[in-house]
Amino acid sequence: MDGKVKVYGPGDNPPIEGVVPKAWRDGVTDENGQVERISYELCADHTAGALRRQEIWVVGAGRWRDPEEDLPSNFEDNRDVHYAALGKLLQAQEFVEDLKRRSAIEVVFYGKDGKLTGADQENVSMLALHLLQSCLIYINTLLLQRVLDDPVWTKKLTPEDRRGLNALFWTNVNPYGRFQLNMDTRLDLDLVG
Repeated sequence: MDGKVKVYGPGDNPPIEGVVPKAWRDGVTDENGQVERISYELCADHTAGALRRQEIWVVGAGRWRDPEEDLPSNFEDNRDVHYAALGKLLQAQEFVEDLKRRSAIEVVFYGKDGKLTGADQENVSMLALHLLQSCLIYINTLLLQRVLDDPVWTKKLTPEDRRGLNALFWTNVNPYGRFQLNMDTRLDLDLVG
């Protein structure tokens, strides 16, 4: 088809059902009821993506079949067994906490893609990670104390806000780039003693 053609011809008959969602059909056809080529192709591309993501499927197809057909017939009854075999966590909260933990470790081990190798390297790496975590918690505690000493924040924070505070965060850390370390200076933090 010529790239300059804006609508499909009367003999082309592109399929609409199952390709163009009902809510989008007014945007795909022009005032004469002809199917606009670019809009239709965007819908077809969206549909192809939905097929790849298995959001939709083709009844009786092999590759594009219903993903539920791939599950074992006893999946719901033995969900814990199947999750364990896949190495996945059953509880959503555990999954989120594990994901956060692994993300932090991957940032710390950025140069090794989050992977530890060799027995000695693993021990040294884990000790370094523990030291880094302890330092980070210490610095974060000092930062929190500094904020909590500010009278403006003292008035703003409710008891619930205060209970929710903890030093276990690392979003204030930039794990990338070059860092100049000056051992003759101290961090500019008001130490609370």
